[in-house]
Amino acid sequence: TTGRVRTAGGTCAGCTIGPRLVLTASHCINWSTDGTSAGWITFSPGFYDGDQPWGEIAATQIIYWNPALGLLSDQETAFDYAVLVMEEEIGNVVGYPGYRTYNDDWNGGAFWQIIGYPGDLSGAQRPSFQGDAPISSVQDRSLNGQTGFVMGHFNDITPGNSGGPCWGWWADEPWPRVVGVA
Repeated sequence: TTGRVRTAGGTCAGCTIGPRLVLTASHCINWSTDGTSAGWITFSPGFYDGDQPWGEIAATQIIYWNPALGLLSDQETAFDYAVLVMEEEIGNVVGYPGYRTYNDDWNGGAFWQIIGYPGDLSGAQRPSFQGDAPISSVQDRSLNGQTGFVMGHFNDITPGNSGGPCWGWWADEPWPRVVGVA
């Protein structure tokens, strides 16, 4: 369900969240300088050393609350997500996890997993996985009537991990639930 996101500006990570939907970070999008449009963007689920077992699928639309332009303040980080509408129903092929809204009762729990395509390990050619990743704090932010969360952590994330899912597993469910985006 995770894969490499590619734009004219570089690469990030993403995760299917529905039949035609991929979740990634807004700062991964190659936004125009005024944040009103974006360039092309593709998603390759299961990307590994140039192999794209399910191909490279183009996004036809980007759903976002706030375009992330430049350095991210806490306010921008709270809304640093985008949902890509893909031209194919790739989620029906590779599957997709559910989601849960983060609960601050989970702070300090080292049970999250983070997956991305960091440039410093393999030139964004292989996914990296970090398990037992704690989230130490969460702060609410508000923007135009919506609430976003800044999830504080000290996990090992470098460029390329951006957009990858932060998810956990619940004992009574056979699939993970996404609680945030790197």
